[in-house]
Amino acid sequence: MKKKSRRPLSSNPLRKKIGSKKKLLITSLNENNYTSSTINTFNNINNINKTQMDRPKTSFRQKNLKNIFSKTSDNNLDVINLIIETNPNQYNYKKVNQKIKTINPLFKRGTEQNLKRPPYSKNTEEVFYKYNLLYGNTSSNLIRTYSPKMRPMSASISGFNRKMAQDLIQSVYVFNDIEIIELIRAKCKDIGIDLRENMINKFKEYCNSKCKNRVVDLSENYIGIYSIKLISKILYNSDRIARLNLTRNNLGDQGIEILVNSIKNSTSLVSLNITSNSITYKGGEIIFSQLQNQQSIIDLNISSKEGVNRNRLTSRGIKDIEDFLKNNIFIEKFNLCGNGIKDEGFILLSKGLNENNNLMNLNISNNDIHIKGFIQGLNMISNCKLYSLNISNNPILDDGLKKLTDSLKNFQNLHKLNISNCDFGYPGFEYLINALQTIKRIEYLNVSKNYLYSKNFGKLKPCFSTFGIKYLNMSKCSLGNESTFNLGEGLLTNETIVKLNISGNTIGDLGFRSFIPLFTKNNIMESFDCSSNLISDITAKDFIKNMKYNRTLKKVNFFDNQLTDEMGNIFIEILEMNKSLVNVNLMYNRVQIKTIEDINKLLKTNAENKKARIIPDLQKDIKNLQFNPEMFKYYTKNIQNKTEQQKSLYKKVRQDDRTFSRLIIKENHRVTLKIQEKENMEKEIKKYQVKIKEIKDKLDIMESEIKTYEDEINKKVDEEVKIVKNCKDKNDMLIAEFNATKKDLDLVVDETKEKQKISLEKLNIAKKSVEFIKKEIIRKGELLKNLNNPAMLVPIKVDENKIKKIKTGGRRRSVNYISYSNLNTDQNLFKIASANIGNEINMTSGNIDFKRKDTVKRSLRLPLSKPK
Repeated sequence: MKKKSRRPLSSNPLRKKIGSKKKLLITSLNENNYTSSTINTFNNINNINKTQMDRPKTSFRQKNLKNIFSKTSDNNLDVINLIIETNPNQYNYKKVNQKIKTINPLFKRGTEQNLKRPPYSKNTEEVFYKYNLLYGNTSSNLIRTYSPKMRPMSASISGFNRKMAQDLIQSVYVFNDIEIIELIRAKCKDIGIDLRENMINKFKEYCNSKCKNRVVDLSENYIGIYSIKLISKILYNSDRIARLNLTRNNLGDQGIEILVNSIKNSTSLVSLNITSNSITYKGGEIIFSQLQNQQSIIDLNISSKEGVNRNRLTSRGIKDIEDFLKNNIFIEKFNLCGNGIKDEGFILLSKGLNENNNLMNLNISNNDIHIKGFIQGLNMISNCKLYSLNISNNPILDDGLKKLTDSLKNFQNLHKLNISNCDFGYPGFEYLINALQTIKRIEYLNVSKNYLYSKNFGKLKPCFSTFGIKYLNMSKCSLGNESTFNLGEGLLTNETIVKLNISGNTIGDLGFRSFIPLFTKNNIMESFDCSSNLISDITAKDFIKNMKYNRTLKKVNFFDNQLTDEMGNIFIEILEMNKSLVNVNLMYNRVQIKTIEDINKLLKTNAENKKARIIPDLQKDIKNLQFNPEMFKYYTKNIQNKTEQQKSLYKKVRQDDRTFSRLIIKENHRVTLKIQEKENMEKEIKKYQVKIKEIKDKLDIMESEIKTYEDEINKKVDEEVKIVKNCKDKNDMLIAEFNATKKDLDLVVDETKEKQKISLEKLNIAKKSVEFIKKEIIRKGELLKNLNNPAMLVPIKVDENKIKKIKTGGRRRSVNYISYSNLNTDQNLFKIASANIGNEINMTSGNIDFKRKDTVKRSLRLPLSKPK
C-alpha cells in the first residue's frame, strides 16, 4: 500500500498572511471588549496550528475549538465565527485542496459581449456553430472547454445552484442576543410580569424567525412604552430595520411620540404598520405634523381593526393631513381604515390629494363618510393620480356613487376600485356600468354586499360583454336567478374578465344555466367562485364537462352547494385530461372524502408539472449536450459555403453602389435646379409680401377709422336709447296715473250713484212726510178755527193752592193748570189731543201760533186722558 502524501503547512496559499490576520483579530477583540481569557485561548489555537504538522480535518479541528471555548462565556462563539471568517480556507476542507482554475478568455469574452446562451435542451453543435461564426478557427479552444476530459459543465452549474440556495437560506438577524434580552425585560415591565429563564429562549426563537433580513414583525406582543424606547434607539442609531410591523400593541399616544421622534430623520425605514394601538387625535396630530419631511417611508398604515386597542384619530387628528400630503413626496401607500374621520376628515384629505402626485394606494374604508361630505370632497379633487381606492363600508348611497362615476375623469390612473357595502342599489350600479363603457382603465371592481336585484337587470347585458374589467366581485348582492341569468349571458362574449366571484347570491339551477357554455366560449378566465349558492347536479354536470378542453382555468370554487359524489367523479375524469387546474373546492357538499382526496392528488401533480415547466431541471438538460464531430464538419462546410456566398454578395453590392452613386449625382443635379427655382420663387414671394404689408397697414388705418366711427355711432345710439328709455318710463308713469285716476273716477261715480239712490229714497220719504204734515196742518187749522169760536171757549178757574213757583233762569213764572169744567170742552179737547201725534198738547187761553216758539213755550201742558 502506498503511503498518503502529507501536505506541509507551507502549501496553504494564505499561510503567509496568518500573522497579519492574527493582529487584526486581536485588535477586533480589544475593540469589542472581550476578556483576556478569550485572547489567551486564541493564542493557544495558533500554537496548536504551529506544532501540528499533520493537519486534521476541519470537523475535528472545529470540535477542538469548541472544547477550548466551552469553559468561557457565550461571547466565545462570536470569536469562533470571527476566526473562521478571517481565514476561511484554513477551516474549510473543500477549499484546502482546491486548485486555482483558469477560465478561458474566449468564454469570458463571449459572456461580456452579451452572447445569450442557448437553452440546454438543444445540442452542442448549434453552440459551436454560433461561436465559430464569431471566432472562426479559434472555436477549437471552446470545444476543449466542453470536452469530457476537462471539468464538466453540469458540476459547475450544480455548484452554482448550491451556492445560491445557501445564500437564500442564510439570513441576517436584526437583534443581537443582548438586545433580545433587553427587549424581553422591557416587555415584562410593560405587562407587569417577572422575567423567567424559559421566556428568553422562546422569545429568542420568535425574534430569529420574525425579525430578520431588515424586517421586524412584533405584532400582538404587548409592546408598550419601555419596549418601544429600545426599538426607537435601534432605529435612530442604525439602518438595520426597513419594515416595522407593530399591529395590535399598547403604544398609545406617548409611545407614538417616542417612535416618531426616532423615525422622522430615518433614511432606512420603508414600511410602518401601527394598526390598533389605541391612538387618539393627539397621536394623529404628532404623526402628520412631524412626518411631513420624512424621506424614506413608502407604506404607512394607521388603520384600526375590530377588537381591543382600536385607533380613533377622528377628523381632529387629521387636521394637518393636507400639509402632510403636500410636503411628503415619498409616500405611496396610505391606510386610514376604521378611524372615524367622517365628512370633515374626508374634505381635508381630498384637499391634500389634489396636490399629491405620488400617492398610489388609499384605503379610507369604514370611516362613517356620508353623502354630503363625500360629494363636497369629490368636488375639490380636480387632478388625482391614485392607482387603487378603497371606500368600502361607507354609506354613500346611489347619489354618492353617481357623483363618484362623474368624477372618475379626474382620477386619471385609477385601476382598482372597492365600493363594497356602501348601501347603494341597482340605479347607482347601472349608472356606474354604463360609464365604464367609456372609462376602460379600471381593471378591479368590488361591488359586494350591496342590494343589486332588479327586474331591469337585463338592460346591462351589452355592457357586461364590452366593459374592460378583469377582476369582478359581486358576492352577497342578492342577485337571484333572473339577474344572474342575464349576467351570465352578457359575460359569454366578454374578452377581458379573468376572475369572477358570484358567491352568496342564492343562485339556483335556473340562474346558473347561462354559465354552462362559459368555458367553451371564454378562454381567458382563470378563477371562478360560485360558493354558498343553491346549485345542484342538474346544471353543474354540463358546466363541469365543458372544462375538459379549457387550458386557462386554474381555480374553481363550488363550496357550500348541493353537489353529489357524481360530480366528484366527473372532476376526476376531467383532471386526467385538463392539466391546468390547480385548485378545486368541493367542501360542504354531498361528496365523499375519498373522492376529494383523489382530486387533491391530481391537483398536486398538476401543480408540480407546472413548476417543472417554469423551472426546468438543468442537470438533465446538460446531460443531453453531446458532441458529434461529423455534424461539426458538416457545419464547417456550410460555413465555408456561406462565406463564399457572402463574398459574391459583397461584389454585387459594390457594383450596385457604383450604379447607385451615378444615380445620386444625377439626382443631385436635379435637386440643384429645383433649389434655384425655389430661390427665385422665394424672391418673388418676398416682393409680394412687401406689398401685402403695405395693404395690411392701410387696412389697419381703415379699421382704426372705422372703429372711431363705430364708437361715435355707438355713443349716439346709447344716448338715443337712454332718451327712448326715459320717454318710455314717463309714458309708463302717465299710463299708470291714468289708470289710477280712472279707477278713482269709477269709484266716485259708483259712490255718487249710490248717494243719488239714497237721496232719492230720502226725497220720497220727505215727500210722503210733507204730504202727511200738510194733511195734519190742514186738520190742525180746522181745529184752530173751531177754537176761535166763542162757543168752544170756557172760563178757567184757577186754584191758588196749585200754583207752584218754578225758577227759570232767575225769574219767577206762574203756571196755570187747566181744570176740566164742562163736558163740551172736555170732548173738544180730547178730539184735538187725538188729532195730535204726540201724547201731550200745549194750549193757551188765546190763539196759538205753531211757527213761533214763544207761544209754544207759554202754552200749557195738558195730560191726555179720556174723560170719564
